[in-house]
Amino acid sequence: MTWLYLVNVIIFQWFFVRLTKMVDKDTKKVLAWGFQGFVVPLTGWSTKFIYISKWFIWFYDRR
Repeated sequence: MTWLYLVNVIIFQWFFVRLTKMVDKDTKKVLAWGFQGFVVPLTGWSTKFIYISKWFIWFYDRR
């Protein structure tokens, strides 16, 4: 289990973001780090990511 996995599971997924890294497949060199936003918690580990729609964010901000 890597630190990236632990940080994503314990902290970031509950704030609807994930820390991601892009790796070159040939050289195994890390190209970039970034955040994926508006991800539904508990998705993306063994299935595809499910993203929160922009409508939901707009509705939530208006309350």
